[in-house]
Amino acid sequence: MLADKVICFDNCAKLWPAATTTDAKNVMVKGVDKKLVPTVKRPDGTTWITPAGRPLYRYAKDDEPKEAYGQGVDGTWFAATPTGARAQGSSGSSSNGY
Repeated sequence: MLADKVICFDNCAKLWPAATTTDAKNVMVKGVDKKLVPTVKRPDGTTWITPAGRPLYRYAKDDEPKEAYGQGVDGTWFAATPTGARAQGSSGSSSNGY
């Protein structure tokens, strides 16, 4: 997938908002080398966080740190590792998490 290609719109974007930043030069992710967290401009002008060239999205139902209820939803959405790779783990659904 291209990091600058938006594939989630309307209702999808409400459930899966893009992980963006207002300060592309100072993206800080705890425990991750800053060099591994590049960004790209989205068509709407926001700055997208794209580790390993993969665009990050958040899951609207994850409202606490370390929650990953979106892991594996529809076989499409997966948590990311600190290097940007797809996290391994049990498939979840939007209703039961891991």
